[in-house]
Amino acid sequence: MRRFGTEGGGPFHDRARVRPPVAPERLATALTTALGLGGIGCRRPRAPSPPITGRVDLRELVTAHPAWSHVRALDLKIAKLSNTPPSRIQSFTASAPVRLDAVDATLLAVDAEQRAQLAAGIAERVKRDFDARAAQSRRRAGRNERPRLPM
Repeated sequence: MRRFGTEGGGPFHDRARVRPPVAPERLATALTTALGLGGIGCRRPRAPSPPITGRVDLRELVTAHPAWSHVRALDLKIAKLSNTPPSRIQSFTASAPVRLDAVDATLLAVDAEQRAQLAAGIAERVKRDFDARAAQSRRRAGRNERPRLPM
């Protein structure tokens, strides 16, 4: 009795599948992973090192600090200020009101003709600015361009 795929070195041989060889890259990756995971948790914790013992003279240590002169200067200021009696704080007193001279109201008055000229000039500038911005918007829309944000 002949079985399908067993003749001529086909993919099956005696009902067992023949496996292709493992690629070297996969083998190296598997080996690295196994070694990496195998080493986790295998180390014993280090024994704490014995404390370093010695003697420190705090008077020498404090005076060796670079900011020690500032500390001494502050101590002297505190001692000096603590020996002086508190100064008397003067209370706030409002000054006398300032007298303003009268202003002639006709100096600031603008006649109707000047007011009309100012209004016409302002209206002309506003219209010119509006037209320029409208033209710019039309050009951008024609180019399908997004407007730039002002800096």
